Amino acid sequence: MNRGDGSSSKRANKLGLDSDLSSQKSPQNVGEPVGIFVYGTLMRGLKNFHMAQRAGWWHSSPARIEGYDLYLLPFGYPAIVDGSGQVHGELQLYRNMTEALSVLDPFEDVGRQYERVTASVWTSDGPRTAWLYRYLNPSQIERVGGVLEPSGRYRE
Repeated sequence: MNRGDGSSSKRANKLGLDSDLSSQKSPQNVGEPVGIFVYGTLMRGLKNFHMAQRAGWWHSSPARIEGYDLYLLPFGYPAIVDGSGQVHGELQLYRNMTEALSVLDPFEDVGRQYERVTASVWTSDGPRTAWLYRYLNPSQIERVGGVLEPSGRYRE
């Protein structure tokens, strides 16, 4: 509820949120995943967005997650692991989630390099539950030359 006194914006800024991603609701809104949170090359306009389109993408909106750290890998794509930061990306919606996952799971090398997990994702409409791809072997990030991106934002 916006009381009209600017408290929503103040709270959003205090939490480090973009003003369009603030919400009064708790991010513990658990339910079936509504989409996939992407934070790297699958985002709209980036080099692997064509895979999202192939998977049946139909809409993206700005989003963020908390409790994760973003690492830039030397392979040209990022990884997220459990941590203490925020990661900014987008919530992608798909025409058919089962079909989308059948395309994106192999692309993300699920079971070998990433695992698909659910997470609370903050959007301008409040918290949502979404799938995301988390790096499977966080202890190997430094070994392969991964670098923490403190902003939590991926840039090609």
